[in-house]
Amino acid sequence: MLFCLRRCKVTNNYFITHFFTEFLLDTIFVLPEMLIFAVCLTWTIMYMDSVRLLFFAVLVAVLAAACQNRPAAGPGQSSVENQADTPTVIMQIKDSTLYGRAGDCGMSTFCLVCDNGDTMYVDRTSEAGVDGTIYGDLILDDRFCMITADSNQSLVLAVNLSQLENFVKDYKVINGRLILQGANPEKGDTVRIVRLTADTLVVSDIHGERGLPRLR
Repeated sequence: MLFCLRRCKVTNNYFITHFFTEFLLDTIFVLPEMLIFAVCLTWTIMYMDSVRLLFFAVLVAVLAAACQNRPAAGPGQSSVENQADTPTVIMQIKDSTLYGRAGDCGMSTFCLVCDNGDTMYVDRTSEAGVDGTIYGDLILDDRFCMITADSNQSLVLAVNLSQLENFVKDYKVINGRLILQGANPEKGDTVRIVRLTADTLVVSDIHGERGLPRLR
């Protein structure tokens, strides 16, 4: 009887020891696997977020590139010149035309004695390297209008109005555009000056170039 009890006690101790041994071994081998699984799961979630973030960044870059490729106004070219040459469009921007008489101009400068008494000397070439355009002969004391750039330091456009009036009488010059036929720009004929001399005036519009006869 005592022997049986002792054997049972020994057997129970054996099973208890074996159970804890197996549990410990399982914990040692399974726990790293669980940790590896958790790390992989976390990395997968982070990776998916990164993919979404990368996709969004690529989309933004494509849109930005498309915006930058949009044609823009060139140096010395106003935004009005990129739109339709209609009086309504031209009048949307405040008229920057200056009026006066030609002063003592140099080889690289243009001088305008303005109607308000100010004398302006401007460079014929802008800071961007674009040469200004002078329509008509540069004659001292002839009446001129001009448009400037670079804070009134450079010439964009100048027109000899004294010679222009040999061909037209009813006109306006608004933002560098010649508007013919009356004082109402909404009903005028907007043209570009192609060539102007004492004997010739050539203008252009949507229909092409044409010469205007000299007034008698």
